[in-house]
Amino acid sequence: MATFESHANVSDFGDDEDEECVLFNEPYKGHTLDLVITNSAPLTNLQVYDLGVSDHKVISMDLPSPSSLSKPKRNICFRNLKNINPELLAADFQHLSTHFLSADEAVDYYNSHLSSLLDLHAPVKTRTVTFTRSAPWFTDGVTLLKPHPHSHPHQNQKLSTCLEEIKVWMEHNFLQLNSSETEAILVGTPHQIKPPSITSITFSGTNIPLSSTVTNLGVKMDSQLTFEAHINHLCKTSFYHLHNISKLHPILTLSDAEKLVHAFVSSRLEYCNALLIGIPRKSLQRLQTVHPKLCS
Repeated sequence: MATFESHANVSDFGDDEDEECVLFNEPYKGHTLDLVITNSAPLTNLQVYDLGVSDHKVISMDLPSPSSLSKPKRNICFRNLKNINPELLAADFQHLSTHFLSADEAVDYYNSHLSSLLDLHAPVKTRTVTFTRSAPWFTDGVTLLKPHPHSHPHQNQKLSTCLEEIKVWMEHNFLQLNSSETEAILVGTPHQIKPPSITSITFSGTNIPLSSTVTNLGVKMDSQLTFEAHINHLCKTSFYHLHNISKLHPILTLSDAEKLVHAFVSSRLEYCNALLIGIPRKSLQRLQTVHPKLCS
């Protein structure tokens, strides 16, 4: 069957821009197979080839395109405020009058004279600058996500200095910070910690490598604060103590058994449980499997 071609303007469909729409249809199919839309650019040498291997055709055309090598230029006006001499500016301020008959007179006086002083100390300059072509996908959010390798050594040094200051403060208050037992972890989103900005920190001459999990006041914390390691440890420890208590159950009274359960199991489950707010339901269900064992 023969392929035919139809032309239409996108403005006919409600768009204000003059765009040419070229459709290639198959009469016996009854639907559009190929669509070419140009933004007011004339299409020349338009050809359609049927290779016989698909219901789509091969389309060739000549489409004029502006050169991407030239960059747009723009004239900008600016003041070089960094070169203002504060002493000279302060001396000029001393010559300003402070006696006025009305507030309007004072406002007009200061507006005119301050503008004159600004033109004197930081005159307006004009410069021609070249801008790169805009990329709509390169947003401020993408810029913030880009790694900054030059800032990592500086951040590592600031962290080491902060730890040294904490150690000195603790020594003055009769406390000791043991660097050999200190753990370090990098907390952030998966995108932020892969690849990690730092791999270790230096503290009191000891190189402390980053760990995947650390223990803080009995709570195991991971780099993404999912508390999966803490939940695994809680379940494992709870079932271990429940198993041992069940062996002693025949020789224990009900009151003594309750005391052992509260001492070894319930107290662990309730310790710092506020940190588990917002964890996934799957992780919460694993903790809930311990409670039926407490009742039994």
